[in-house]
Amino acid sequence: MNILEIIKNDDSLVKNFKHFFDIELLENKQVFSGGSSKYNIEGTIIFMSSSDSSNNFKYILLDDNSVAFCDADYGTGGRIAESINEFFEMLISIPEWKKFTYLGLYRDDKLLNKYIKKVESKSKYRSSEYKEFQNELFKKLSINFIDKIQLLKKFYFSATREPKWTVTYFDGNKGWISEEQQILSSESKGWVTEELILIDMNIIENKKEERKFLGL
Repeated sequence: MNILEIIKNDDSLVKNFKHFFDIELLENKQVFSGGSSKYNIEGTIIFMSSSDSSNNFKYILLDDNSVAFCDADYGTGGRIAESINEFFEMLISIPEWKKFTYLGLYRDDKLLNKYIKKVESKSKYRSSEYKEFQNELFKKLSINFIDKIQLLKKFYFSATREPKWTVTYFDGNKGWISEEQQILSSESKGWVTEELILIDMNIIENKKEERKFLGL
């Protein structure tokens, strides 16, 4: 039995996926369609935002077995994992993975690690309730815990490798590829920028002290 079947056949998991991740597993396979637009890699929807949610996003299993994310509200998306297993590794371990879509985070492991800690310090997923559910998922889905920096590096690789998951919009017989579909962005949101400035300043000061100690 694969991971999706395990979830589908467990009412408790279905309920908690909706509660914690704001997503619902589709009962039947549904081909992902862009209407008048065409995606370079087709796929089927595996999860979509909860019916109770104000959000409008989908997780798609692409034909090359990788997993993509599409947010209809913001017009953003892209490949986020190389397989179903990698997708669940990230979702379970880093449920707030969408806070790590700024490219600048990946220039330095120390910066990324500090930002992980900053996000976690304010996260609703610190609760004992979620930790209990997380452990249940690791066991039932046979998912192993992986270092979060390594998970995010896998995410970075999937989102940036070629061929990227792109969409071509058609106007009559003419079509153009949209770059807005890329999940990783070089533009940081305000809350990211504020946190990064504080973290960067701390790293810079530490490096100054280290160089001074070494006599450089």
